[in-house]
Amino acid sequence: MIGIATVILGVFTALSSASFVTLNNNCGYQVDAAFNPTVEFNQSQTGGFALTSVHPSATVLLANDYNGQIWGRTGCDANGNCATGQCPGGESCTGPTTGTATIAQFALNVTNGQDSFGVSEADGFNIPVTITPGPGCSVGAVECTGPDNEGDGCGETFQCTTTTAYTLTFC
Repeated sequence: MIGIATVILGVFTALSSASFVTLNNNCGYQVDAAFNPTVEFNQSQTGGFALTSVHPSATVLLANDYNGQIWGRTGCDANGNCATGQCPGGESCTGPTTGTATIAQFALNVTNGQDSFGVSEADGFNIPVTITPGPGCSVGAVECTGPDNEGDGCGETFQCTTTTAYTLTFC
């Protein structure tokens, strides 16, 4: 009985330090979300998927030690070849972007129970990206809205308490 309780507690602890990110596509055209490293979506690991006008929103789970990037790809065909934000692996990326893309960066649980996050155009700018932290974080929305670090906090790094949920909006 103690073994089962320990396993359940371990699973709860791992999930309680992970973070949910809700992705919203407000662009009016398909944006393929990309992740490096992979994230959990619909109970499996993925490196990307399409956000269409029919399904413009999705929620993913970042592992409690996630240190990676999320970006939007545009002009993608059925094989995952994209006009912007291209990555190896087709629709489900297996590595970082090899093309121009506005990048949302997350490093979870990195310092004293804090997550670090930000939006950057260091790899170029393809679409506006906004990260909005959820309740419990005093940081407001952070966004890159155009080239040359346009936007509120574009190119900067911010911190929230670990387990904060985030909303990432394309356009």
